[in-house]
Amino acid sequence: MSEINIPNAPAHLKKLLQELPKQTGGFEVSQHFHQPEANEWYSGWSGGDCGPYNTAEEALYGGIRWLNRIYEEAAKERDEYLAELQELRKQLDGDHLPPEWKRAFNP
Repeated sequence: MSEINIPNAPAHLKKLLQELPKQTGGFEVSQHFHQPEANEWYSGWSGGDCGPYNTAEEALYGGIRWLNRIYEEAAKERDEYLAELQELRKQLDGDHLPPEWKRAFNP
């Protein structure tokens, strides 16, 4: 990972950028490993999933937006699955199934 140089950044932002990979399981803001360009920054896991951005600040902001979008999509899918499961449970309660079958769906 390239050294992140944000001259006017507050100390807490610089510390966050250094701690980011440990705190997030590898999420980082970086430049291209072999050919770093001053205005090409990426964010994500293992070399970057988002970018290029012009600055490290933009890459961090873009990466946070990207993570938030992934979280929102996953939350939406989870809610859809929970609604589907709830509907299946209603159907099971209405049916006259043997108790052992109902226990399988209502642990």
